[in-house]
Amino acid sequence: MAAIRPGLRWLPALAWMGVIFALSSQSHPPRPHNPFLALLAYTAAHFLAYAVLAALLHWPLRSAGRGRAGVLAFLLAAAYGISDELHQSVVPHRVPSLFDWLTDLAGAAWAVWSVSLLTRQRQARRWQERGIGRSVVRAVGAMASPQAERLAQLQTMRTEEIDAIVAAVRRAETVPALQRHFEKQGQLLGARMPEEYVRLFREHVRRQDLRVFTYIRPSGKVPMWEFVAPDTGTTVMYNERRRSIWSFFRPRNATARMRGVQTNWIEAVQTPDGWRFVEDWIWPS
Repeated sequence: MAAIRPGLRWLPALAWMGVIFALSSQSHPPRPHNPFLALLAYTAAHFLAYAVLAALLHWPLRSAGRGRAGVLAFLLAAAYGISDELHQSVVPHRVPSLFDWLTDLAGAAWAVWSVSLLTRQRQARRWQERGIGRSVVRAVGAMASPQAERLAQLQTMRTEEIDAIVAAVRRAETVPALQRHFEKQGQLLGARMPEEYVRLFREHVRRQDLRVFTYIRPSGKVPMWEFVAPDTGTTVMYNERRRSIWSFFRPRNATARMRGVQTNWIEAVQTPDGWRFVEDWIWPS
């Protein structure tokens, strides 16, 4: 099937705007004689009209990203709702209404939420068809926990991108802000001088048995990676956003630390076919 040109994707939304404009131009739109039914029908018409508009606007805006597309679709629908109420101020026997506009907003918000939910479910089905597993499907469907959010991000990353992160860590020669990190972490590692701290760091990143974990740091929503020694819990942290080593340390109680993050972290396991992401990992293995 031939791809639809981006500009043509706006046509359904523009056509629907024309329908709304035409309906708003009527001085005496048809409505039930019963006042309650009239109010109910009028409110439902506003809600549905702008729900359809927001959904149609979401389609051409998808290239902006799923989250931004929803926000932009909602804002455009809200702006058109304002223009619609202003238009009614010059139509005989029609007046602008704040209640109508708030109803428009409710319809647009419902549509954006519905489209987002359907998109996640469709993506989850695709992953399931590809054999990624039910645990991923549940995570994508929920999209509520930090672990689920990080898992969704990982599924969009190419194998080469993750390989590059691992390679950057393994090639690293030192820790940024060395003196500060040595003073803070050197004692627990048994390093008496910065040079010894660097030596321990280099030995650590070149270990072949490190377990690789990734998660979203709550502060700033930063994707982080940790390369953890399975015997001591000694860890190198890598900031994916800054593409830089973030810290090198040994926790006082590695078991307690790792068990405390099991519901938020994901373990990345390298296989001959790429990377496998494990939600229900255990510590120690």
